[in-house]
Parts: sequence; structure tokens; C-alpha cells
Amino acid sequence: QAPIGTGVTAQGRVAPVVQGACPQIFMRDQDAIYRTYAKGAKAGDPQQVVFQASFGDYTRQCTLNDTALSMTVVAQLRLVAGPGGASGPVTLPIRISVLDGQDVLSSEVVNFPAQIPSGAPATQVIFRHEGIKMPVGSGALVRVNVGFDTQPPKNAKNSKKKSS
Repeated sequence: QAPIGTGVTAQGRVAPVVQGACPQIFMRDQDAIYRTYAKGAKAGDPQQVVFQASFGDYTRQCTLNDTALSMTVVAQLRLVAGPGGASGPVTLPIRISVLDGQDVLSSEVVNFPAQIPSGAPATQVIFRHEGIKMPVGSGALVRVNVGFDTQPPKNAKNSKKKSS
């Protein structure tokens, strides 16, 4: 029998057991929809919308070892061409922020490439981003915000931009 705090691997070795919780994902209402407008057009004019994107369902998966909690975020996105738009490639700025209370542990913008297909005014795509790292023990006290990056970034200990 293995000592408390350990378990037996498939190979029969005793190894430490790491327990933790996968933090919940939250989305602020103002970050759930992203619109672009025709060049020179006034924001808010529905006739000048090039495309609109919105989040559908989203989920997460975590893996935990003795040094880090790592999260993968998966989200369903809906893309609709507007009156001022057409089919073709679009780039969606998706911000993933990890917060511990009011402290921002990390904040990252992923420029996610997507495509509105020819002949179809709307489509759905799947966004997947792996490797969101958090300290061991983060679990229930940490929240992860996901949404479109529609505002300037706030101060963060670890802020970066990258393409998916």
C-alpha cells in the first residue's frame, strides 16, 4: 500500500499525487462580440459592418504536475459578414487573462486567423489555445477571463501578443 499523498503508477512505482482544481472561465458581456467597420465609417453604423464575431460555447481542460497548472481553452466562434463586408480571411484578437483576485497574473492576446467562406455569409470556427500556465494551487481562487480584445490592455506581470 502506498503512503498517504502518493499513488502507484501503471509501472508499479510509488509517485506523489498532485491534486488541484481547474479554474473556471468567465466572459464579460462587453468582450463577447467583436465588430469591424468599413474604413472611414463611423463605429456603430450597422450598414458599415464588415463582419461580426461572437462566442458560442467555451470550455477548458487542465493538466497538473508538481510545478504548474496548465490550461487549454476551446471556444466556438460564430462569424457573420456584414453589409459592408464579404468572404475572406479575418483576424480575431482574443484576450486570455488569468486573475488572482484583482491581481493580473498574465494577459495574452492571440491573433486568431479565421475565414468567412465564399458564398456563405456566416460560419463557425473552433478556437483552441494551449499552454496557459498558472502556479500550482491556483485552482478555485483563480479566474480566467476569455473574450475579444476590444480595449487597451491593463497592466500585467506577463503580457504578450502572438498569433495562433
